[in-house]
Amino acid sequence: MSEDRPRGLPLWAYATLGLAVGIGGGALVFFQPQLAPEQTNVISQPTRDPAPAAVVGAPAPDFRLQSLDGTDVKLSEYRGQVVLVNFWATWCGPCKAEMPLFEDRYTTYRDSGLEILAVNVGETPDDIRPFVEDFGLGFAILLDPDLQVHDLYRVLGYPTTIAIDRDGNVTDVHVGSWLDEQLDAVLRDLGFGG
Repeated sequence: MSEDRPRGLPLWAYATLGLAVGIGGGALVFFQPQLAPEQTNVISQPTRDPAPAAVVGAPAPDFRLQSLDGTDVKLSEYRGQVVLVNFWATWCGPCKAEMPLFEDRYTTYRDSGLEILAVNVGETPDDIRPFVEDFGLGFAILLDPDLQVHDLYRVLGYPTTIAIDRDGNVTDVHVGSWLDEQLDAVLRDLGFGG
């Protein structure tokens, strides 16, 4: 009985060809040519321009958001004060755990120049208000419904807190909830407590 289908390569040949293409493509990605320093966009010297994300030692990227009470808040208007920008959500367990700590430090140091800007990520005011009331939060609660500031700061997890000094420079990026001693150490470095 004769076969009407054309004869091609044996199956093992296709498998070998596929393997060779995969290895070759992977090698191109892994062993890509290194560019000379003058051909890269990497900044090798410190810059005073705002970074496209929160980078320790660089100016914090400026933003403007509306607060839960309807006020427009712009980060750069807090120059001269120490600012903690905290990214959080009501459904985030670690965010809930650290809110009393933030409220305590805010109450203790606000008259000495500490501000906390708590940026809620993607929730509605109706979701946020009961949370704020339950925790008795006195610091600014900002709304980021479209995650624009979240994306600007390249937030990778919740909570994330960015510490900013009085000159507007990022001094610390902390992912996860704070322990008392961790937050106190950062605040000491920024001139609070003893």
